[in-house]
Amino acid sequence: MVAQRASRVARTDGRLGRPWSTAVYAPRVARWVRVAGAGSAVFWAVFFFGVVDLSVIANPGEFEPVVALEASWGVLFTFFVAGSLAAAACDPRVAPAAAVQLVVVAVALLAGAILGSNAELLPVAAVLAGTAAVLLGTNRAALPGAFRWAPHWPGVAVAIVAAPAWLWYAGWAFGTSRGPGADSDVTRGIDHWPVHGATAVAICVASVVASVWPRGRRLLATTTCLAGTVLGAASLAYPTSAGAMPSRAWSFAAILWSLTVGLLNT
Repeated sequence: MVAQRASRVARTDGRLGRPWSTAVYAPRVARWVRVAGAGSAVFWAVFFFGVVDLSVIANPGEFEPVVALEASWGVLFTFFVAGSLAAAACDPRVAPAAAVQLVVVAVALLAGAILGSNAELLPVAAVLAGTAAVLLGTNRAALPGAFRWAPHWPGVAVAIVAAPAWLWYAGWAFGTSRGPGADSDVTRGIDHWPVHGATAVAICVASVVASVWPRGRRLLATTTCLAGTVLGAASLAYPTSAGAMPSRAWSFAAILWSLTVGLLNT
């Protein structure tokens, strides 16, 4: 009886005395937010080939020459996009962090469209920005105080130290996107090189935001940890694939840095 009562209290809003799902959203909205969030997560992970491209790491087949490019597409649309939507569907209180994470991806894709000379990324960036706006617009958790900053200085230091490397990596990918003849792949009509650069930008920016924003720290740091670790591991396993990091030492450093971000901020 005591355990049941404690569980019931833990799942209610302390001020409103209602289940957390309806404390965060209007009662009629809560169910649809969950359904829409789960459905959107499935779309990006499956129908936008997030999980499919991640699976190439384990079984590359004909895609072995471009494994690193497949990995970056996979981590961006599985961890950053689908992951944020799934988190918001499971717990609407995560919606502000999920929205910010989607904005990070949208900005990174916008950078890819401009610096990688690939306009096909613009509709994707617009859809993700719109999704973030819907999450915040229907979310009662987006109250004053939700976006208070409180730097976690070890996390800030780790993020800043690696920022030049991630931004250089992104710039190299954007430059390759603008040039002719590089091995690549195309998914949904979008070349992978500008997405590759956008993934590096998203990892860099998300690590910085996680280090200074307590409300989003767990989600963004976890996503950064997963994305950087998988991308580094793909480069380590397939060092000659298109888009792979410049050296094995770089790949090892990316993995260690990503795990450090996860440990410091979660």
